[in-house]
Amino acid sequence: MLQTFIMQNPTAEELHFLLSHLYVWLESEKAHERQRAVHSCMALLKFLSHNFYLDEVMKHLTMAELTDLIWTAIDGLGSASPFRVQAAADMLLTAIQEHGAKLETVRVASLGRAIHLQLCSVRIPQAKENALQAITLLARNHTSELVAAFLDFSIPLDRDPHPAPTSQWHHSPQAPEPGDSTLSLKSQF
Repeated sequence: MLQTFIMQNPTAEELHFLLSHLYVWLESEKAHERQRAVHSCMALLKFLSHNFYLDEVMKHLTMAELTDLIWTAIDGLGSASPFRVQAAADMLLTAIQEHGAKLETVRVASLGRAIHLQLCSVRIPQAKENALQAITLLARNHTSELVAAFLDFSIPLDRDPHPAPTSQWHHSPQAPEPGDSTLSLKSQF
């Protein structure tokens, strides 16, 4: 039935209208209702992407609306609900597949950082895989921006993740004796 509605009126407003009605069911206390709503959302989105209706809907989205859609999907990756996380990951992947190349270069780095930060909390393997696939697709057209963004997450060179074992040359801290030559060395470091 949802597919029929979107075929009759393939606009962003119609898609928003249909998905907003499903949102109530996504918040249901009953697991089977949430599962059915996620299944309906996914069936609608798959129908749209396979039958090119999504392209028709996306044609009407401005760059700002598309960016907002992607940010909403990224925020959804941090949800406590596994159903929302999976739906967000699927939406993110679909939006990036269709329009990742057109995204504004200045925003790609912040999108990449946000996806990376959300990945730390994603526990659903398929959702994590979809989010990683979205990053891979973004990297095809925005490599330098994402490399620069992800270098910010690297471990600094002066940080030692494994402390060196103490050796016979390292003594426990004690008060230095007067005239001790190590006093001047310790104060230099």
